[in-house]
Amino acid sequence: MRITLTNDYHGTEVQINASLGHIDNAVVARLTRNQIAKSRRVLCGIANCQCGENEARTRGPQSANGNRLVVNCDAIYRGAKR
Repeated sequence: MRITLTNDYHGTEVQINASLGHIDNAVVARLTRNQIAKSRRVLCGIANCQCGENEARTRGPQSANGNRLVVNCDAIYRGAKR
């Protein structure tokens, strides 16, 4: 489903096709590594900026179809070398 992620600090937004799930009363968007990279680039491309609430640099309330949206960025940790 196509969703819009926002960063209310910079006043930016990005549209992404994400797979959605549901947990409790929230919609969960599971982002891929490429989607996270696109979101970071568009929402806040400033190096070392601390504006975002997660790796995708979203900030402020997120919603999808009027429901609370939780952005899941776990994909960046899959397969990471320790």
